[in-house]
Amino acid sequence: MPQRENDMKLHHIYILGIILILASCTRHSQEWKILRDVETYIETHADSALVTLQGIRPGNLANDEEKAKHALLLSMAMDKNYIDRTDFEVLQPAIEYYLNHGTATDKLRTFYYEGRIYTNQGDNTSAIIRFNRALTQGATSDDLRTKARTHVAQANIYKDLYQFDQSVKENKQAAELFKETGLTHSYANCLIRLINDYTLLNDRENAQRYIDICQPMLSSLSIGKRNEFYSVYLIHLTNYGLEEDIISALEEYRTTIPTEKLDWLTIAKAYLTIGNYREALTCVQRTIDKDI
Repeated sequence: MPQRENDMKLHHIYILGIILILASCTRHSQEWKILRDVETYIETHADSALVTLQGIRPGNLANDEEKAKHALLLSMAMDKNYIDRTDFEVLQPAIEYYLNHGTATDKLRTFYYEGRIYTNQGDNTSAIIRFNRALTQGATSDDLRTKARTHVAQANIYKDLYQFDQSVKENKQAAELFKETGLTHSYANCLIRLINDYTLLNDRENAQRYIDICQPMLSSLSIGKRNEFYSVYLIHLTNYGLEEDIISALEEYRTTIPTEKLDWLTIAKAYLTIGNYREALTCVQRTIDKDI
């Protein structure tokens, strides 16, 4: 009997130990609620998110899960506030933890921001590897925005490498995802990139296809985004358009976009194409005056 009682005591101690370990793993600090709250508004109020996250002392975080979540959210907030990191100091806890833990969304975001850091370093090979890993590991995530941004990031690299076919592929995937999320400006941005890509590929038909999709959206876009559209549209027309189409586009561009935002070199090329050399020279001079 004494031996059996000892065995039972040891068994109870073992069970109690397991319970205590599990409890310590799931216990969260007061900062955890703040982190979960920040995650709900970081997309729309990135500046407030950054201030809140910078106010959290790492020493107050209870465990590796909290440190990883804080590292990931802080990296996201910095990126959204145009703070480009070239080191992994902030993101490292997330990279280490989410390698074997976390949700598909955690993995998607971590690998995406790791890829962004490699991009900032100029290491395109490592960046592409991380972006591909983000989409693979995050395949079941419902974070369509980060998936779309991952495709855009890859498209930018491929364009810089003059691999326009690959750039087209990535921009198309990004466009569909942005369209699904209802992010009109981001969707239009992908369409404009596709117009430019197809123009560079001398693919008149597909460039025109995306021009036709984008034009009805112009009234809902910002001045800056409309300016980008007219710039690539004029380049397309100088390659393939009729003189009357170029004249019409020039008139529309110059009357709907503020003078200080106009792409004068592209306008000058359009005037050269239709043989209006005097106006082309004036536009070139405007570019020179603007740079002085």
